[in-house]
Amino acid sequence: MTARYATRPRKAGSLASLARPAPAAAVAGQPGRPQPLRVLLVSDQSAVAEALLALRDSLQLELLLHPEPGSALQRFVQERADCVLLDDAMGDDALLSLLEGLRSSLHSEWLPIMLLVDDAAHWRRLALRAPGMVDYVLAKPLEPLALHERFVATRRLVSLRRVARSALDRVSEGVIVIDEQGRIRSFNAAAERLFGWS
Repeated sequence: MTARYATRPRKAGSLASLARPAPAAAVAGQPGRPQPLRVLLVSDQSAVAEALLALRDSLQLELLLHPEPGSALQRFVQERADCVLLDDAMGDDALLSLLEGLRSSLHSEWLPIMLLVDDAAHWRRLALRAPGMVDYVLAKPLEPLALHERFVATRRLVSLRRVARSALDRVSEGVIVIDEQGRIRSFNAAAERLFGWS
């Protein structure tokens, strides 16, 4: 497996220039080492990216930096991130549109979404317009301890999701999971083979 870099062209001083590959030990998947947590950061603020990069090695994060909210959903689907970290600086309309897209995406079952906010009043206004779409809110400026605690908890959730997904993929019959409205939320590899889904 090769290390991942941001797919956008790099410019000096841009967010993409901050990304670097995960440590070789984390990428190689050595026995006893957890897989890196793939985090899609949607922010054009370099301070946010730098705070995450400072903890990247200790938390074994693979950062996927994406400064533009308009194409972030497409990037999420392509990269299959384990969690998404959104910056409220992108503007309310772009943020709400991205949240709705992420929550309705077939690929986002059990997706932890974290939101970075400047002030509590702004978060309360957003919460009224997008109830239940955000799993955790972090205040800016980012505190290393709060980031560490949140990513440790997120890693536990993602590990449980990986175990459940692995068990589901080992079932030889096609399994399709639907939600209360009858929308397909997930399916296993056997269902892909039987019905031609992907």
